[in-house]
Amino acid sequence: MEKESERYEEYFDLYDKNRNLIGKKHRRGDKLGDGEYHWNCYTFGQ
Repeated sequence: MEKESERYEEYFDLYDKNRNLIGKKHRRGDKLGDGEYHWNCYTFGQ
């Protein structure tokens, strides 16, 4: 039986070092190219 994570691919926008969108999408798990960045934000609450 395949895992749910194997059925769906997650894509996100790529940015340059100045946080400007570069117009490309990136698939989770693939290696980022030179000058490509993915920004994360984590929020925790009670």
